Amino acid sequence: QFLRGGANRIFIFPGGGEFGPMSFGQLLTEKDLDTTARTRGVQAASPLTMAQAVIRFDGETKNLVVHGIPPEEDSPVGRFVEIEKGRFLSSGDAQKVIVGALFAEDERVFTRGVRLRDTIEINGKRYEVVGIRAKFGQRSEDSELFIPLDEAKEQFGLTDDDLNFIVL
Repeated sequence: QFLRGGANRIFIFPGGGEFGPMSFGQLLTEKDLDTTARTRGVQAASPLTMAQAVIRFDGETKNLVVHGIPPEEDSPVGRFVEIEKGRFLSSGDAQKVIVGALFAEDERVFTRGVRLRDTIEINGKRYEVVGIRAKFGQRSEDSELFIPLDEAKEQFGLTDDDLNFIVL
């Protein structure tokens, strides 16, 4: 679990702020991503956004972390999101979501477990569940959601150039 969880991952955060998804004092940019990707010794770099969002399912509402990720399964971020059921996000996907493992279990995130092809609302926008993430082992990570990066930027009020993190 340690290796899968990130012992072989490096997360780059913007400077000047505190650690955490809600520390939006500064942002990284696509230029930072490009510079990082061209740095000697870096094999690959992926953009990542994340924020709290209002999630509705089956008449219940929760505030949970949503990640915006690129649709490349064989990227640093993609390798971090191992799929148990269904599939990874694909290029061209619109309003598709991968949910953490706890979503699939009754009485864990919502009263009824989420299934493939169910619809979840994220900040009022409907998303179809296309994948369920393999159990990570920590409640916070097992109750996260993953949507296409471009849609996340729109949802979180970021510009096309803005990023919260870079993952190596």
